[in-house]
This record gives sequence, C-alpha cells and structure tokens, in this order.
Amino acid sequence: MSNDLEAALDSLLGHKTWMSVLLAEEPEPMDPSSQVRHFLLGMRENEPMLSEFSARLADQIIGYCLPRKRLIKAISKHAANPNDLSAAMAALRREARQAFQEYREAYPARSGEGGELLAYAFTEHFLRAPMAIAKMHTKTNTEMPVFGADGVHLRYLANTGALEVIYLESKVHATITSGARDAAQSIRDFLDGSQRGHELRLALDFGNFDQLDEEAQQALEDFLDPYGGARTVDRRDRHACLLAYTERAFKAIDDGAEMEEIRANFSRGCAPRAASVENAYAAKDLPGEKITTFILGFPSVAEFRREFERALSNG
Repeated sequence: MSNDLEAALDSLLGHKTWMSVLLAEEPEPMDPSSQVRHFLLGMRENEPMLSEFSARLADQIIGYCLPRKRLIKAISKHAANPNDLSAAMAALRREARQAFQEYREAYPARSGEGGELLAYAFTEHFLRAPMAIAKMHTKTNTEMPVFGADGVHLRYLANTGALEVIYLESKVHATITSGARDAAQSIRDFLDGSQRGHELRLALDFGNFDQLDEEAQQALEDFLDPYGGARTVDRRDRHACLLAYTERAFKAIDDGAEMEEIRANFSRGCAPRAASVENAYAAKDLPGEKITTFILGFPSVAEFRREFERALSNG
C-alpha cells in the first residue's frame, strides 16, 4: 500500500521544471531536507528574468484555483477536438482568473501579490507534495468559511509510513525580517486555533483525489479523518513558508554586475537571512524543525507584483 499511495500522490503533481531554470538556489547542491532554503531569481547576463518567471507562475492559475476534477472533465470532454479543447482551457483560465480576483477583493490583507501561488508552486516542485484542495475555490464560495492556512498539501513518506499534511504560509515583503515576523505570527495563530480539524475535513470532503483509485482514497481517509481515521496517529502536521523579499544584491546591476557576482553576494547573506527566520520563529515559540522555509529574493517585490498582475491580465 505504501508504494502505491506514494505513486498515487505523485501522479497528482505537475512538472514545474521551469522553476529550476528560472531560479538559482544557494548553496548548491542543496540538501533537500534542509529547513531553510535560499533562492534567487535567475538572470540572463545582467537582466533579471522577472517577466518570464511571472508569466510561468501565472500559467499555474487553473491548477491552483479550480478543483482538479473540473480540468479532467474538460479534457475528457474535448480531447478529440483541439479547437474545442483550447476554447475550454481558455474558459477555465478566465474562471480561475475571476476566482483569483474575487478572492483578493474579499480578503485584501491576505493576497494580491501572488504569494500564495508562489507557495503552491514551491511546495509542489521542491517538496514533491501535491495540493490537497483548491482552497481559493472554496474561499470565494460564500457558503464556505475562510480557513487559516494559505494552502494544504500532502506528502507520503514510504520509509516511515507517515503522511505529512503541509500547511502553507506566504509573505511578500520588502525585507526578509518583516516577512518572517508576520509569517511567524500567522503560523502561531494557526497552531493556537482550531483550524487544523476543519482543514482536514475540507480536504476529505472536497479534495483533489477523484482520479485516485478506491484503495488510495481510503488510505488517505485513514490518515486525514481527525476523529475516526485508522491511521490518524501516523499523520504528521508540517508547515511550508514562502518568504519573498527585495534582495539588495540586485542593485549591483546598475554597475554592470552579472549573475555570478550577484549570486556570490546573495550567498554571503544566507546565514543572516536564516538567522532572521529562526529568530522570528523562536520569538513565537514555533517548532522550527517542522517548518520548511523557502526564501526568494527578487530585484523588487513591487516590480514582481506589477509583472505578475500583467501576466494574469494578458493571459
């Protein structure tokens, strides 16, 4: 069963290889089990690839905003006709774009800069943990409550027989210090509240598991049912935190610096950045060993917001 469940969840993942192309990780190679990982937006000579990255991120909007079964249904219905399929995909993207906009208007303090979509993409690609539920779809439904985490992902660990439920948090700030501080407070509020049981029930009732076979779905229910699950003791609650910020090393571009020099300066800041994150977590008494933090340096988070919005609008 263990290998089957691992393969079943892996089948829900998309291939986001563009992330490894458009991002540079320091230090490299990185231990994938590290709790704090540092990423820098890639460059072509002395030009940051912000527009390319924003466009590829915006391309994830259908899979992020809408239930997986909606996409599968559209593909199944129109697979024989490329024209109808392309029209169906355009309609789904339009619907996803609207859901994204409605969510930002309803909850302006929580979104607006693509942070949640960044956290989704990082968690799926680098942790190999598929999204359990299209939460934005439920959050824009007035009959559904708003839950605390920015997302919920799952990862089965065959070597231990445990299922990790990964709750997402994302912050896009001018500085890593302020982003880490706000993220720590949000995670603390989540841990102190009662949202986890609600999140698990939401995943069970509305999760992206329709395409899995009956055995895999039952296995997930055994883990996720917080009250009657046969394997609830083997569930591990974890967090993934995405912190995007304005990286000062990019200022050297004005003096003609290219990627190698900027990357070297960025690398020298890894230890101070990690310390800022660890101090923010310690101040809120958070279990740092249960939080994977992705730090992402942009030339300007304000510019990222503009490019991301342009990519969404042009699609």
